[in-house]
Amino acid sequence: MNRDLMVIAHGVPPHLLGIIETGNLGGGTGESQLANFKHLVISPRQKFLAELITRQLIAQGLGIKSLRFEFNELNAEDELAKAQADKILIEAGVLKPDEVRARMGMKQ
Repeated sequence: MNRDLMVIAHGVPPHLLGIIETGNLGGGTGESQLANFKHLVISPRQKFLAELITRQLIAQGLGIKSLRFEFNELNAEDELAKAQADKILIEAGVLKPDEVRARMGMKQ
């Protein structure tokens, strides 16, 4: 019961915590839960914190009125699925390892 209360309090999808819910119809799993978590929980909290940091720390604390704090957008992609797809493309000769590194923003 405590586990379920913590999940509800923080709005984390059970799937992200490895909790398998049997008989849950229409709840969605995987990417749909992650997208909902991002848009309904993370983004509003980031917006609130960014405004708080901008107003209290930057504007009032440092006296800088022209600067605004913003969070980087949460990447909701499934990294494991992306890595598996990259591996398949490398093995098939479609991409070279350096091309995959470039797509990941790494040095070649």
